[in-house]
Amino acid sequence: MGQINFLGIGPLELLVVLVVLLIFVGPSRLPEIASQAGKAFRKLKEASNDLTKDFQEMADEAKDIKKEAKNAVNPTAGLSKEAKEIADDIAQTHTDIVGSINIGDTNRTHG
Repeated sequence: MGQINFLGIGPLELLVVLVVLLIFVGPSRLPEIASQAGKAFRKLKEASNDLTKDFQEMADEAKDIKKEAKNAVNPTAGLSKEAKEIADDIAQTHTDIVGSINIGDTNRTHG
């Protein structure tokens, strides 16, 4: 059988807290105090959920940014094999053209 665990305290500790509250605030104010405590715990839980949601959104955005950065470094990362081959051919053609231009410029200055 599982044990009850409320905010990290067991049933015996919870009973002690309730008895102490009953002694200090009295039976007439105990429902009011319990209601206020319930509202406070609810707000705390909502704030915790909001923070968790915000952190998850930030983590998702960071993953997206990382993916975009990776694609910027390797622009062919998302392409098919055939498209990568075409991109490689274009890159090689560009390199060849730039090399030819540089050789032509060198020949003009020395010739």
